[in-house]
Amino acid sequence: MNRWLNWYTIVGLQVLVFVVAVFRLDGGCHTPDTPTYIAAAEAFGRGELDLVRTPGTSFFLWLCHLLSGPYYLYMFSVVQEVLWLITVVMVWDMCRMVSRSRVFRVFVTGIYVLYEVITYTPYTVFIGSDLLGYVTAVIFLWLSLPPLVGDDRGLLKRAVWMVLTVFAAIAIRPASLFMLPILVVYWIVVLCMMKRKAVSGAVAALTGTVLIICALVGYRNAIERKFGFPGLTMVSYANNYVGARYYGLFRTEYIKDDVLKAQVDSFYAENPKLTWVHRGWVEIQKFAAYDSTYVLMNDAVNRSLTNDYIQTSKMLFKRMEESANEPIVELGLPTGLARTLLIFTPRMGVIYLFLLLFFPMRFVVRQIRFSSGDAGGAGSREGRMAGNLAVWIFLWGYAVCNIAEVLIGAYAEYGRLSFGCYPALLIMLAPFFGEGRPR
Repeated sequence: MNRWLNWYTIVGLQVLVFVVAVFRLDGGCHTPDTPTYIAAAEAFGRGELDLVRTPGTSFFLWLCHLLSGPYYLYMFSVVQEVLWLITVVMVWDMCRMVSRSRVFRVFVTGIYVLYEVITYTPYTVFIGSDLLGYVTAVIFLWLSLPPLVGDDRGLLKRAVWMVLTVFAAIAIRPASLFMLPILVVYWIVVLCMMKRKAVSGAVAALTGTVLIICALVGYRNAIERKFGFPGLTMVSYANNYVGARYYGLFRTEYIKDDVLKAQVDSFYAENPKLTWVHRGWVEIQKFAAYDSTYVLMNDAVNRSLTNDYIQTSKMLFKRMEESANEPIVELGLPTGLARTLLIFTPRMGVIYLFLLLFFPMRFVVRQIRFSSGDAGGAGSREGRMAGNLAVWIFLWGYAVCNIAEVLIGAYAEYGRLSFGCYPALLIMLAPFFGEGRPR
Protein backbone atom coordinates (compact mmCIF):
# COMPACT_ATOMS: atom_id res chain seq x y z
CA MET A 1 0.00 0.00 0.00
CA ASN A 2 2.83 2.39 0.84
CA ARG A 3 4.24 2.30 -2.70
CA TRP A 4 0.95 3.70 -4.02
CA LEU A 5 1.23 6.81 -1.86
CA ASN A 6 2.98 8.89 -4.50
CA TRP A 7 2.22 12.07 -6.41
CA TYR A 8 1.74 10.19 -9.70
CA THR A 9 -1.05 8.15 -8.12
CA ILE A 10 -2.77 11.38 -7.15
CA VAL A 11 -2.28 12.79 -10.66
CA GLY A 12 -3.69 9.60 -12.19
CA LEU A 13 -6.85 9.93 -10.11
CA GLN A 14 -7.05 13.58 -11.09
CA VAL A 15 -6.92 12.69 -14.81
CA LEU A 16 -9.77 10.24 -14.24
CA VAL A 17 -11.81 12.99 -12.60
CA PHE A 18 -11.14 15.25 -15.58
CA VAL A 19 -12.37 12.62 -18.05
CA VAL A 20 -15.61 12.33 -16.08
CA ALA A 21 -15.94 16.12 -16.03
CA VAL A 22 -15.41 16.46 -19.78
CA PHE A 23 -18.21 14.00 -20.53
CA ARG A 24 -20.50 15.62 -17.97
CA LEU A 25 -19.85 19.23 -18.98
CA ASP A 26 -19.41 18.56 -22.70
CA GLY A 27 -16.08 20.36 -22.91
CA GLY A 28 -16.04 24.13 -22.60
CA CYS A 29 -18.36 25.33 -19.87
CA HIS A 30 -20.20 28.64 -20.11
CA THR A 31 -21.08 30.87 -17.18
CA PRO A 32 -22.90 34.23 -17.06
CA ASP A 33 -19.45 35.87 -17.29
CA THR A 34 -18.29 33.88 -20.33
CA PRO A 35 -19.56 36.38 -22.97
CA THR A 36 -17.50 39.15 -21.38
CA TYR A 37 -14.33 37.07 -21.66
CA ILE A 38 -15.09 36.17 -25.27
CA ALA A 39 -15.71 39.83 -26.12
CA ALA A 40 -12.46 40.82 -24.39
CA ALA A 41 -10.53 38.14 -26.33
CA GLU A 42 -11.99 39.43 -29.61
CA ALA A 43 -10.97 42.96 -28.64
CA PHE A 44 -7.49 41.70 -27.78
CA GLY A 45 -7.23 40.11 -31.22
CA ARG A 46 -8.04 43.48 -32.78
CA GLY A 47 -5.46 45.21 -30.60
CA GLU A 48 -8.11 47.05 -28.57
CA LEU A 49 -8.62 47.55 -24.84
CA ASP A 50 -11.59 46.16 -22.94
CA LEU A 51 -13.21 47.97 -20.03
CA VAL A 52 -14.55 44.83 -18.31
CA ARG A 53 -11.70 42.30 -18.55
CA THR A 54 -7.96 42.81 -18.24
CA PRO A 55 -5.66 41.31 -20.90
CA GLY A 56 -4.46 38.18 -19.04
CA THR A 57 -7.36 35.80 -19.63
CA SER A 58 -8.14 37.51 -22.93
CA PHE A 59 -4.66 36.60 -24.19
CA PHE A 60 -5.03 32.92 -23.26
CA LEU A 61 -8.46 32.72 -24.84
CA TRP A 62 -7.24 34.51 -27.98
CA LEU A 63 -4.24 32.16 -28.18
CA CYS A 64 -6.53 29.11 -27.95
CA HIS A 65 -8.64 30.55 -30.75
CA LEU A 66 -5.52 31.11 -32.84
CA LEU A 67 -4.41 27.49 -32.35
CA SER A 68 -7.72 25.61 -32.55
CA GLY A 69 -10.15 27.87 -34.41
CA PRO A 70 -13.83 27.15 -33.66
CA TYR A 71 -12.90 24.64 -30.94
CA TYR A 72 -11.08 27.24 -28.85
CA LEU A 73 -13.49 27.09 -25.90
CA TYR A 74 -12.88 23.35 -25.59
CA MET A 75 -9.13 23.87 -25.88
CA PHE A 76 -9.27 26.56 -23.19
CA SER A 77 -10.91 24.06 -20.81
CA VAL A 78 -8.33 21.38 -21.61
CA VAL A 79 -5.44 23.81 -21.10
CA GLN A 80 -6.90 24.80 -17.74
CA GLU A 81 -7.10 21.16 -16.68
CA VAL A 82 -3.47 20.61 -17.66
CA LEU A 83 -2.52 23.62 -15.57
CA TRP A 84 -4.54 22.23 -12.66
CA LEU A 85 -2.64 18.94 -12.93
CA ILE A 86 0.61 20.88 -12.74
CA THR A 87 -0.56 22.57 -9.54
CA VAL A 88 -1.33 19.15 -8.05
CA VAL A 89 2.33 18.21 -8.53
CA MET A 90 3.41 21.57 -7.11
CA VAL A 91 1.31 21.09 -3.99
CA TRP A 92 2.87 17.65 -3.50
CA ASP A 93 6.33 19.18 -3.93
CA MET A 94 5.61 21.99 -1.44
CA CYS A 95 4.52 19.38 1.09
CA ARG A 96 7.81 17.57 0.47
CA MET A 97 9.73 20.79 1.12
CA VAL A 98 8.31 21.27 4.61
CA SER A 99 7.71 17.71 5.82
CA ARG A 100 9.07 14.23 5.19
CA SER A 101 5.82 12.67 6.37
CA ARG A 102 4.31 10.70 3.48
CA VAL A 103 1.00 10.66 5.33
CA PHE A 104 1.02 14.46 5.43
CA ARG A 105 1.78 14.73 1.71
CA VAL A 106 -0.93 12.28 0.72
CA PHE A 107 -3.42 13.86 3.10
CA VAL A 108 -2.87 17.42 1.83
CA THR A 109 -2.69 16.52 -1.86
CA GLY A 110 -5.69 14.22 -1.49
CA ILE A 111 -7.75 17.00 0.10
CA TYR A 112 -6.60 19.29 -2.69
CA VAL A 113 -7.81 16.88 -5.38
CA LEU A 114 -10.99 16.09 -3.43
CA TYR A 115 -12.00 19.73 -3.79
CA GLU A 116 -12.26 19.30 -7.53
CA VAL A 117 -14.06 15.98 -7.20
CA ILE A 118 -16.87 17.36 -5.05
CA THR A 119 -17.27 20.40 -7.28
CA TYR A 120 -17.27 18.37 -10.52
CA THR A 121 -14.25 20.38 -11.69
CA PRO A 122 -16.14 23.62 -12.46
CA TYR A 123 -13.15 25.87 -11.85
CA THR A 124 -10.90 23.88 -14.18
CA VAL A 125 -13.29 23.99 -17.13
CA PHE A 126 -15.18 27.28 -16.72
CA ILE A 127 -14.47 29.88 -19.37
CA GLY A 128 -13.23 32.57 -17.01
CA SER A 129 -10.28 33.75 -14.93
CA ASP A 130 -10.76 31.64 -11.77
CA LEU A 131 -8.42 28.80 -12.64
CA LEU A 132 -5.77 30.88 -14.39
CA GLY A 133 -5.58 33.29 -11.48
CA TYR A 134 -5.42 30.39 -9.06
CA VAL A 135 -2.57 28.73 -10.97
CA THR A 136 -0.45 31.87 -10.65
CA ALA A 137 -1.05 31.84 -6.89
CA VAL A 138 0.17 28.23 -6.58
CA ILE A 139 3.21 28.93 -8.77
CA PHE A 140 4.06 31.95 -6.61
CA LEU A 141 3.90 29.85 -3.44
CA TRP A 142 5.92 27.05 -5.03
CA LEU A 143 8.65 29.48 -6.11
CA SER A 144 8.70 31.18 -2.70
CA LEU A 145 9.17 28.24 -0.34
CA PRO A 146 12.68 26.87 -1.22
CA PRO A 147 14.71 29.92 -0.02
CA LEU A 148 12.72 29.95 3.21
CA VAL A 149 13.78 26.36 3.94
CA GLY A 150 17.43 27.08 3.18
CA ASP A 151 17.76 26.47 -0.57
CA ASP A 152 19.96 29.27 -1.93
CA ARG A 153 20.31 27.95 -5.50
CA GLY A 154 19.32 30.07 -8.48
CA LEU A 155 18.01 33.04 -6.51
CA LEU A 156 18.26 35.45 -9.45
CA LYS A 157 16.34 33.13 -11.75
CA ARG A 158 13.79 32.51 -9.00
CA ALA A 159 13.27 36.26 -8.53
CA VAL A 160 12.69 36.77 -12.26
CA TRP A 161 10.12 33.98 -12.39
CA MET A 162 8.37 35.34 -9.32
CA VAL A 163 8.12 38.79 -10.91
CA LEU A 164 6.70 37.29 -14.12
CA THR A 165 4.22 35.24 -12.09
CA VAL A 166 2.99 38.29 -10.18
CA PHE A 167 2.67 40.24 -13.44
CA ALA A 168 0.64 37.41 -15.00
CA ALA A 169 -1.54 37.15 -11.87
CA ILE A 170 -2.42 40.85 -11.97
CA ALA A 171 -3.00 40.78 -15.74
CA ILE A 172 -5.45 37.91 -15.22
CA ARG A 173 -7.12 39.30 -12.10
CA PRO A 174 -6.32 42.80 -10.80
CA ALA A 175 -7.36 41.56 -7.35
CA SER A 176 -3.91 39.90 -7.23
CA LEU A 177 -2.37 43.32 -6.58
CA PHE A 178 -1.89 42.20 -2.97
CA MET A 179 0.95 39.98 -4.23
CA LEU A 180 3.12 43.01 -5.07
CA PRO A 181 3.84 44.11 -1.46
CA ILE A 182 4.25 40.45 -0.49
CA LEU A 183 6.89 40.08 -3.22
CA VAL A 184 8.83 43.09 -1.91
CA VAL A 185 8.69 42.06 1.76
CA TYR A 186 9.57 38.47 0.85
CA TRP A 187 12.81 39.45 -0.89
CA ILE A 188 13.77 41.81 1.91
CA VAL A 189 13.42 38.88 4.32
CA VAL A 190 15.40 36.55 2.03
CA LEU A 191 18.10 39.22 1.72
CA CYS A 192 18.33 39.41 5.52
CA MET A 193 18.52 35.60 5.74
CA MET A 194 21.06 34.93 2.98
CA LYS A 195 22.97 38.23 2.87
CA ARG A 196 25.17 38.63 -0.23
CA LYS A 197 23.87 35.49 -1.93
CA ALA A 198 20.44 37.07 -2.31
CA VAL A 199 21.52 40.54 -3.49
CA SER A 200 21.03 39.87 -7.20
CA GLY A 201 17.65 38.25 -6.59
CA ALA A 202 16.46 41.07 -4.35
CA VAL A 203 17.55 43.72 -6.87
CA ALA A 204 15.78 41.84 -9.69
CA ALA A 205 12.60 41.53 -7.62
CA LEU A 206 12.52 45.20 -6.64
CA THR A 207 13.29 46.26 -10.23
CA GLY A 208 10.55 43.99 -11.50
CA THR A 209 8.12 45.46 -8.98
CA VAL A 210 8.84 48.97 -10.25
CA LEU A 211 8.34 47.82 -13.85
CA ILE A 212 5.01 46.18 -12.96
CA ILE A 213 3.83 49.38 -11.27
CA CYS A 214 4.83 51.39 -14.36
CA ALA A 215 2.95 48.95 -16.60
CA LEU A 216 -0.16 49.19 -14.41
CA VAL A 217 -0.06 52.99 -14.44
CA GLY A 218 0.36 52.97 -18.21
CA TYR A 219 -2.54 50.55 -18.67
CA ARG A 220 -4.77 52.55 -16.34
CA ASN A 221 -4.00 55.75 -18.23
CA ALA A 222 -4.77 54.02 -21.53
CA ILE A 223 -8.14 52.84 -20.16
CA GLU A 224 -8.93 56.35 -18.95
CA ARG A 225 -8.02 57.90 -22.29
CA LYS A 226 -10.29 55.52 -24.18
CA PHE A 227 -13.23 55.11 -21.81
CA GLY A 228 -12.83 57.97 -19.34
CA PHE A 229 -12.83 55.37 -16.55
CA PRO A 230 -10.14 55.94 -13.87
CA GLY A 231 -9.25 52.33 -13.12
CA LEU A 232 -8.00 49.02 -14.46
CA THR A 233 -11.43 47.43 -14.95
CA MET A 234 -15.09 48.25 -14.58
CA VAL A 235 -15.53 45.15 -12.39
CA SER A 236 -13.97 46.98 -9.43
CA TYR A 237 -16.64 49.68 -9.72
CA ALA A 238 -19.37 47.04 -9.94
CA ASN A 239 -18.18 45.30 -6.78
CA ASN A 240 -17.92 48.58 -4.90
CA TYR A 241 -21.38 49.64 -6.06
CA VAL A 242 -23.01 46.43 -4.88
CA GLY A 243 -21.32 46.73 -1.48
CA ALA A 244 -22.27 50.39 -1.03
CA ARG A 245 -25.84 49.78 -2.18
CA TYR A 246 -26.39 46.61 -0.15
CA TYR A 247 -25.18 48.20 3.09
CA GLY A 248 -26.96 51.50 2.50
CA LEU A 249 -23.86 53.64 2.01
CA PHE A 250 -24.51 54.83 -1.55
CA ARG A 251 -25.58 58.47 -1.82
CA THR A 252 -27.21 59.66 -5.04
CA GLU A 253 -26.36 63.28 -4.27
CA TYR A 254 -22.80 62.50 -5.39
CA ILE A 255 -23.99 61.77 -8.95
CA LYS A 256 -22.91 64.79 -11.01
CA ASP A 257 -25.29 64.22 -13.95
CA ASP A 258 -28.88 65.38 -13.31
CA VAL A 259 -30.45 62.97 -15.82
CA LEU A 260 -28.68 59.95 -14.36
CA LYS A 261 -29.39 61.10 -10.80
CA ALA A 262 -33.10 61.39 -11.58
CA GLN A 263 -33.08 57.92 -13.09
CA VAL A 264 -31.35 56.41 -10.05
CA ASP A 265 -33.56 58.32 -7.55
CA SER A 266 -36.68 57.12 -9.35
CA PHE A 267 -35.48 53.51 -9.26
CA TYR A 268 -34.50 53.73 -5.60
CA ALA A 269 -37.92 55.16 -4.70
CA GLU A 270 -39.45 51.90 -5.96
CA ASN A 271 -36.59 49.71 -4.71
CA PRO A 272 -35.32 51.34 -1.50
CA LYS A 273 -33.07 48.44 -0.50
CA LEU A 274 -30.96 45.85 -2.29
CA THR A 275 -32.21 42.64 -0.69
CA TRP A 276 -30.05 40.26 -2.74
CA VAL A 277 -26.47 41.20 -3.58
CA HIS A 278 -26.46 39.64 -7.05
CA ARG A 279 -29.28 41.96 -8.11
CA GLY A 280 -26.72 44.74 -7.95
CA TRP A 281 -25.42 43.65 -11.36
CA VAL A 282 -28.95 44.00 -12.75
CA GLU A 283 -29.08 47.55 -11.45
CA ILE A 284 -25.67 48.34 -12.94
CA GLN A 285 -26.90 47.28 -16.38
CA LYS A 286 -30.10 49.25 -15.88
CA PHE A 287 -28.17 52.45 -15.20
CA ALA A 288 -25.85 51.96 -18.18
CA ALA A 289 -27.89 54.36 -20.32
CA TYR A 290 -24.88 55.89 -22.04
CA ASP A 291 -21.10 55.50 -22.17
CA SER A 292 -20.24 57.89 -19.34
CA THR A 293 -22.54 56.14 -16.84
CA TYR A 294 -19.76 53.95 -15.44
CA VAL A 295 -17.53 56.97 -14.92
CA LEU A 296 -20.22 59.01 -13.18
CA MET A 297 -21.44 56.13 -11.02
CA ASN A 298 -17.90 55.08 -10.12
CA ASP A 299 -17.16 58.60 -8.92
CA ALA A 300 -20.35 58.64 -6.84
CA VAL A 301 -19.58 55.22 -5.33
CA ASN A 302 -16.03 56.23 -4.38
CA ARG A 303 -17.29 59.43 -2.77
CA SER A 304 -19.92 57.48 -0.85
CA LEU A 305 -17.40 54.97 0.50
CA THR A 306 -14.86 57.64 1.51
CA ASN A 307 -17.41 60.07 2.95
CA ASP A 308 -17.71 58.19 6.25
CA TYR A 309 -14.81 55.89 7.07
CA ILE A 310 -16.51 54.66 10.22
CA GLN A 311 -19.53 53.37 8.30
CA THR A 312 -17.30 51.89 5.61
CA SER A 313 -15.28 50.09 8.30
CA LYS A 314 -18.50 48.75 9.80
CA MET A 315 -19.44 47.50 6.33
CA LEU A 316 -16.17 45.55 6.09
CA PHE A 317 -16.62 44.02 9.56
CA LYS A 318 -20.20 43.11 8.68
CA ARG A 319 -18.95 41.55 5.46
CA MET A 320 -16.44 39.49 7.44
CA GLU A 321 -19.15 38.38 9.86
CA GLU A 322 -21.40 37.28 7.00
CA SER A 323 -18.56 35.53 5.19
CA ALA A 324 -17.72 33.47 8.29
CA ASN A 325 -20.85 31.40 7.69
CA GLU A 326 -20.20 30.90 3.98
CA PRO A 327 -19.00 27.43 2.81
CA ILE A 328 -15.36 27.25 1.79
CA VAL A 329 -16.38 25.39 -1.38
CA GLU A 330 -19.27 25.51 -3.82
CA LEU A 331 -20.61 22.02 -4.40
CA GLY A 332 -21.21 21.15 -8.04
CA LEU A 333 -22.95 17.87 -7.22
CA PRO A 334 -26.59 16.97 -7.98
CA THR A 335 -28.89 19.32 -6.04
CA GLY A 336 -30.13 16.86 -3.41
CA LEU A 337 -26.68 15.51 -2.61
CA ALA A 338 -25.16 19.00 -2.63
CA ARG A 339 -27.71 20.28 -0.12
CA THR A 340 -27.03 17.31 2.13
CA LEU A 341 -23.25 17.66 2.02
CA LEU A 342 -23.49 21.42 2.43
CA ILE A 343 -24.55 20.84 6.03
CA PHE A 344 -21.16 19.22 6.73
CA THR A 345 -19.07 21.60 4.61
CA PRO A 346 -16.66 23.73 6.69
CA ARG A 347 -17.37 27.46 6.75
CA MET A 348 -14.99 30.36 6.21
CA GLY A 349 -15.17 30.94 9.95
CA VAL A 350 -13.11 27.77 10.41
CA ILE A 351 -10.34 29.34 8.33
CA TYR A 352 -10.51 32.58 10.33
CA LEU A 353 -10.26 30.59 13.58
CA PHE A 354 -7.34 28.54 12.24
CA LEU A 355 -5.42 31.67 11.23
CA LEU A 356 -6.14 33.29 14.59
CA LEU A 357 -4.94 30.29 16.61
CA PHE A 358 -2.23 28.92 14.31
CA PHE A 359 0.83 30.28 16.11
CA PRO A 360 -0.42 29.50 19.65
CA MET A 361 -1.33 25.95 18.53
CA ARG A 362 2.03 25.54 16.82
CA PHE A 363 3.84 26.66 20.00
CA VAL A 364 1.89 24.19 22.16
CA VAL A 365 2.54 21.30 19.74
CA ARG A 366 6.27 22.09 19.65
CA GLN A 367 6.48 22.15 23.45
CA ILE A 368 4.63 18.85 23.79
CA ARG A 369 6.86 17.10 21.25
CA PHE A 370 10.02 18.60 22.69
CA SER A 371 9.15 17.54 26.23
CA SER A 372 8.24 14.03 25.07
CA GLY A 373 11.58 13.64 23.25
CA ASP A 374 9.98 13.07 19.84
CA ALA A 375 12.93 12.66 17.45
CA GLY A 376 10.90 14.05 14.58
CA GLY A 377 9.44 16.92 16.57
CA ALA A 378 10.01 20.58 16.13
CA GLY A 379 12.49 20.65 19.02
CA SER A 380 14.87 18.23 17.30
CA ARG A 381 17.50 18.87 14.66
CA GLU A 382 15.41 16.94 12.12
CA GLY A 383 12.43 19.08 12.95
CA ARG A 384 14.28 22.35 12.57
CA MET A 385 13.06 23.07 9.05
CA ALA A 386 9.46 22.22 9.89
CA GLY A 387 9.82 24.68 12.74
CA ASN A 388 11.22 27.41 10.51
CA LEU A 389 9.27 30.46 11.59
CA ALA A 390 9.87 32.31 8.31
CA VAL A 391 7.96 29.64 6.36
CA TRP A 392 4.90 29.82 8.57
CA ILE A 393 4.87 33.62 8.80
CA PHE A 394 5.06 33.81 5.00
CA LEU A 395 2.22 31.31 4.44
CA TRP A 396 0.13 32.88 7.20
CA GLY A 397 0.69 36.39 5.85
CA TYR A 398 -0.13 35.31 2.30
CA ALA A 399 -3.41 33.73 3.41
CA VAL A 400 -4.40 36.74 5.53
CA CYS A 401 -3.64 39.21 2.71
CA ASN A 402 -5.58 37.11 0.18
CA ILE A 403 -8.66 36.90 2.40
CA ALA A 404 -8.45 40.60 3.35
CA GLU A 405 -8.30 41.54 -0.35
CA VAL A 406 -11.40 39.41 -1.00
CA LEU A 407 -13.35 40.95 1.87
CA ILE A 408 -12.46 44.47 0.73
CA GLY A 409 -12.96 44.00 -3.00
CA ALA A 410 -15.75 41.44 -3.34
CA TYR A 411 -19.37 41.38 -2.19
CA ALA A 412 -20.16 37.62 -2.24
CA GLU A 413 -18.70 34.16 -2.93
CA TYR A 414 -15.86 34.72 -0.49
CA GLY A 415 -14.99 31.02 -0.35
CA ARG A 416 -14.48 30.76 -4.12
CA LEU A 417 -12.48 33.97 -4.33
CA SER A 418 -10.26 32.96 -1.39
CA PHE A 419 -9.37 29.65 -3.02
CA GLY A 420 -5.89 30.93 -3.95
CA CYS A 421 -4.77 30.77 -0.32
CA TYR A 422 -6.09 27.24 0.36
CA PRO A 423 -2.79 25.50 -0.58
CA ALA A 424 -0.98 27.76 1.88
CA LEU A 425 -3.49 26.84 4.58
CA LEU A 426 -3.11 23.12 3.85
CA ILE A 427 0.69 23.30 3.98
CA MET A 428 0.41 25.13 7.31
CA LEU A 429 -0.79 21.81 8.77
CA ALA A 430 2.78 20.43 8.52
CA PRO A 431 3.89 21.38 12.07
CA PHE A 432 1.05 19.29 13.47
CA PHE A 433 2.46 16.19 11.76
CA GLY A 434 5.75 16.84 13.56
CA GLU A 435 8.38 15.82 11.03
CA GLY A 436 11.21 17.78 9.47
CA ARG A 437 12.25 18.51 5.94
CA PRO A 438 13.25 15.38 3.91
CA ARG A 439 16.64 16.56 2.68
